[in-house]
Amino acid sequence: MFVILTALDEEYLAIRHHCTGLRTEWDHLRTRFEVGRVTGGHEVAIACSGTGNGTTATITGSAITRYRPGFVLFVGIAGGLRDRVAIGDVVVGTRIYAYQGGRLDENGFHARPQAFEAPHDLLQTARHVGRTPWWRHARAGREAAVHFAPIAAGEVILADRESELARRLGHHFNDATAIETESAGMAHAGHLNGATPTMSIRGISDFADRDKDRTRGSGARDLAAGNAAAFAAALVAEHAEVPPASHHTESGKADMTFHNNMSGNARVTNQIGVLHGGLTVHPDHGAPGPAVGPMIARLTSAAYTTFNTGGLDEDQFGTAMLELDNLRKAVAAGADPAAPRTSVLALAELFRDVPRLHDQLSEIIEALP
Repeated sequence: MFVILTALDEEYLAIRHHCTGLRTEWDHLRTRFEVGRVTGGHEVAIACSGTGNGTTATITGSAITRYRPGFVLFVGIAGGLRDRVAIGDVVVGTRIYAYQGGRLDENGFHARPQAFEAPHDLLQTARHVGRTPWWRHARAGREAAVHFAPIAAGEVILADRESELARRLGHHFNDATAIETESAGMAHAGHLNGATPTMSIRGISDFADRDKDRTRGSGARDLAAGNAAAFAAALVAEHAEVPPASHHTESGKADMTFHNNMSGNARVTNQIGVLHGGLTVHPDHGAPGPAVGPMIARLTSAAYTTFNTGGLDEDQFGTAMLELDNLRKAVAAGADPAAPRTSVLALAELFRDVPRLHDQLSEIIEALP
């Protein structure tokens, strides 16, 4: 389970476009969440929190308490602070500056910000997604670039690059590439609630200057929100397949225990490598080997790519994601060799006219008992 928050309706609709099977839930604050599945069939809870760091912090904390997510994303638009960014580009926050903290005395303003670093594993996944072209929306005749850089988050909407605030940002936070008003609240709430990982993903809708309001009717906001949502959906799909970190003992060696249930003439010779995706191997049931989990993950990513390029329609894609998730769960359970067959048959029908997907599914079928 992952949580995705937005501030504005256009941002919410952009991420909702990537979700299927949504149902409505309410938290104790009466915040409306929609829970469903995004790219790859992975479960998400999405909500529109409104603007401002204070409100965002409160709703983030409530969402973490309710859903215990693997991570929280804030997805939306932002103003660009650097000449190297273009309208529609995506900025992934490597660090969030709560930039308004400071001391003001007779010698001037002395910055005392808070800063929240993006979690290493989530950032590694984001960089991988940024290197793959298939997540992009082909809009406005150009492909969006991805920038990995700090984001400044305060309570001020900046619309003047000649203002005192702009000069202060340029002096104290000259590596910040985007500015917005929610991510510091999300990051702080994540820090206070069990160090839940958080990340901000922003599409550039304007340049935080005097032309800011003119972008409202230009399509720039929809473009920026759409690109940020597409990147976030791809990040959820990719990061959900990252194997959990192994635990280490004081000696530095991985503390890993394997249990093998054997029957008949079966015997264990060697166990080599890493088991991915929580797959439990029970040789007495003839369960598939640990390679099946990554094979399903690769097929899931390939299905998403095919959908983005028009090879599957929305109904086919939504059904495929559900069946892939059912297949993944059946393989992970490992108790009944016949359990994956229903999903395999459904996927074979869906992919019969897509050779790439059909071939990958055939490889999974050969690996199943």
